[in-house]
Amino acid sequence: MGAVDVLKAAQHMERRGRDYYLLHAERAKGSHLSGPLTTLAGDEDKHVGTIGHLYESLREGETWPAVPEDVLPPTVIAQAVDYIVDAGGAGFTSGSALKEVYEHAYDFERRALEFYTRAARESTDPKLVQFLKFLANVEQLHVAGIKRLLMRAEGNGETV
Repeated sequence: MGAVDVLKAAQHMERRGRDYYLLHAERAKGSHLSGPLTTLAGDEDKHVGTIGHLYESLREGETWPAVPEDVLPPTVIAQAVDYIVDAGGAGFTSGSALKEVYEHAYDFERRALEFYTRAARESTDPKLVQFLKFLANVEQLHVAGIKRLLMRAEGNGETV
């Protein structure tokens, strides 16, 4: 798969994630668990914009543009997860609809991580490899944060 095809697939995947997180953040409004979903949506939205910029440049036959410097690895999601897990506040229990949302989010982020990792391994374009590794690192943070939430929900009947 060429760089344009990889970026097109990545942008589609990130849009789907953003839309999913926004929908469920709105449904969870009033719960402190909506915060991580909103943060995830923001991260995905940044990815959509950056990927779209790169995609359009390459599609028009230009060379690789510089990746915008404001695309930094997210720390807000890790802080939000730490707050929720450490505070042990009310949220979802093992059978709740929000838990299902986070399980789906975990699967989505894991698949994105696998996609970026595989695409980076298979690409021969050094700039694409660098960008895909950056995205894989971001997705790894998302996977780890969501996993912590899910593990807490499963542990000893506690709520998150």
